[in-house]
Amino acid sequence: MNPIQVTPLMNVADIRRSCRFYTEAFGFEVAASAGPEEDPVWVRLSLGEASLMLNQRGEGRERRLAERADHKDVVLYIGVKDAAKLHGHLVRLGFEIGELEPQDYGLLQFALYDPDGYELAVTSPLHTA
Repeated sequence: MNPIQVTPLMNVADIRRSCRFYTEAFGFEVAASAGPEEDPVWVRLSLGEASLMLNQRGEGRERRLAERADHKDVVLYIGVKDAAKLHGHLVRLGFEIGELEPQDYGLLQFALYDPDGYELAVTSPLHTA
Protein backbone atom coordinates (compact mmCIF):
# COMPACT_ATOMS: atom_id res chain seq x y z
CA MET A 1 0.00 0.00 0.00
CA ASN A 2 1.41 3.38 -1.00
CA PRO A 3 0.42 6.51 0.91
CA ILE A 4 -1.37 9.07 -1.21
CA GLN A 5 -0.99 11.93 1.26
CA VAL A 6 0.92 12.74 4.43
CA THR A 7 -0.41 15.51 6.66
CA PRO A 8 1.67 16.53 9.67
CA LEU A 9 -0.08 17.34 12.95
CA MET A 10 1.88 19.84 15.01
CA ASN A 11 1.17 20.47 18.68
CA VAL A 12 1.32 24.24 19.23
CA ALA A 13 1.11 26.59 22.20
CA ASP A 14 -1.44 28.99 20.66
CA ILE A 15 -3.67 27.90 17.76
CA ARG A 16 -4.65 31.44 16.75
CA ARG A 17 -1.02 32.64 16.69
CA SER A 18 0.07 29.63 14.62
CA CYS A 19 -2.88 30.06 12.21
CA ARG A 20 -1.88 33.70 11.67
CA PHE A 21 1.70 32.65 10.98
CA TYR A 22 0.82 30.01 8.36
CA THR A 23 -1.88 32.12 6.69
CA GLU A 24 0.27 35.27 6.52
CA ALA A 25 3.54 33.57 5.59
CA PHE A 26 2.27 31.03 3.08
CA GLY A 27 -1.40 31.75 2.32
CA PHE A 28 -2.91 28.69 4.01
CA GLU A 29 -6.63 28.84 4.82
CA VAL A 30 -8.53 27.18 7.66
CA ALA A 31 -10.37 24.22 6.11
CA ALA A 32 -11.77 22.66 9.30
CA SER A 33 -11.67 23.20 13.05
CA ALA A 34 -12.81 21.64 16.32
CA GLY A 35 -13.78 23.31 19.56
CA PRO A 36 -15.31 26.72 20.10
CA GLU A 37 -15.19 28.90 16.98
CA GLU A 38 -13.44 31.74 18.82
CA ASP A 39 -10.94 29.40 20.53
CA PRO A 40 -10.47 26.15 18.54
CA VAL A 41 -8.40 23.28 19.92
CA TRP A 42 -7.60 21.82 16.48
CA VAL A 43 -7.50 23.17 12.92
CA ARG A 44 -6.70 21.78 9.51
CA LEU A 45 -5.09 24.30 7.19
CA SER A 46 -5.01 23.82 3.43
CA LEU A 47 -3.39 25.41 0.43
CA GLY A 48 -3.93 23.64 -2.87
CA GLU A 49 -2.93 20.01 -2.35
CA ALA A 50 -1.03 20.77 0.88
CA SER A 51 -2.51 20.35 4.36
CA LEU A 52 -1.26 20.92 7.86
CA MET A 53 -3.01 20.20 11.16
CA LEU A 54 -2.44 22.25 14.30
CA ASN A 55 -3.43 20.88 17.69
CA GLN A 56 -3.55 22.92 20.91
CA ARG A 57 -0.77 21.57 23.11
CA GLY A 58 -2.28 19.93 26.17
CA GLU A 59 -5.54 19.08 24.41
CA GLY A 60 -6.47 15.42 24.29
CA ARG A 61 -4.13 12.64 25.29
CA GLU A 62 -2.06 12.77 28.46
CA ARG A 63 1.21 12.46 26.51
CA ARG A 64 0.47 15.87 24.96
CA LEU A 65 0.35 17.57 28.36
CA ALA A 66 4.10 17.67 28.85
CA GLU A 67 6.15 20.34 27.13
CA ARG A 68 8.51 18.46 24.85
CA ALA A 69 11.38 19.69 22.73
CA ASP A 70 11.43 16.63 20.46
CA HIS A 71 9.94 18.66 17.59
CA LYS A 72 13.28 20.46 17.43
CA ASP A 73 14.56 17.42 15.52
CA VAL A 74 11.92 17.84 12.81
CA VAL A 75 12.34 19.99 9.72
CA LEU A 76 9.30 20.50 7.50
CA TYR A 77 10.29 20.99 3.87
CA ILE A 78 7.81 23.21 2.07
CA GLY A 79 8.13 23.19 -1.70
CA VAL A 80 6.98 26.37 -3.46
CA LYS A 81 7.12 27.54 -7.08
CA ASP A 82 9.49 30.44 -6.40
CA ALA A 83 11.45 30.51 -3.14
CA ALA A 84 13.12 33.80 -4.06
CA LYS A 85 9.78 35.56 -4.52
CA LEU A 86 8.43 34.19 -1.22
CA HIS A 87 11.68 35.11 0.55
CA GLY A 88 11.32 38.74 -0.59
CA HIS A 89 7.65 38.79 0.43
CA LEU A 90 8.43 37.49 3.94
CA VAL A 91 11.27 40.00 4.37
CA ARG A 92 8.88 42.83 3.44
CA LEU A 93 6.38 41.52 6.02
CA GLY A 94 9.09 41.57 8.70
CA PHE A 95 9.55 37.84 9.22
CA GLU A 96 12.91 36.76 10.63
CA ILE A 97 14.26 34.33 8.03
CA GLY A 98 17.50 32.81 6.85
CA GLU A 99 19.47 33.64 3.74
CA LEU A 100 18.27 32.41 0.37
CA GLU A 101 20.91 29.93 -0.81
CA PRO A 102 21.34 27.42 -3.64
CA GLN A 103 21.85 23.90 -2.33
CA ASP A 104 24.07 21.24 -3.88
CA TYR A 105 21.01 18.98 -4.18
CA GLY A 106 19.42 21.24 -6.78
CA LEU A 107 17.15 23.45 -4.70
CA LEU A 108 17.03 27.11 -3.80
CA GLN A 109 16.31 27.21 -0.07
CA PHE A 110 15.84 29.36 3.02
CA ALA A 111 14.86 28.56 6.57
CA LEU A 112 12.55 30.08 9.13
CA TYR A 113 10.95 29.02 12.39
CA ASP A 114 7.27 29.06 13.23
CA PRO A 115 6.05 30.50 16.56
CA ASP A 116 6.55 27.13 18.32
CA GLY A 117 10.11 26.62 17.06
CA TYR A 118 9.36 24.19 14.24
CA GLU A 119 12.02 24.62 11.56
CA LEU A 120 10.69 25.17 8.06
CA ALA A 121 12.91 24.73 5.00
CA VAL A 122 11.31 26.52 2.07
CA THR A 123 12.53 25.25 -1.30
CA SER A 124 12.05 25.58 -5.03
CA PRO A 125 13.96 24.18 -7.97
CA LEU A 126 17.08 26.06 -9.02
CA HIS A 127 16.36 27.97 -12.21
CA THR A 128 19.09 27.71 -14.77
CA ALA A 129 19.19 30.10 -17.70
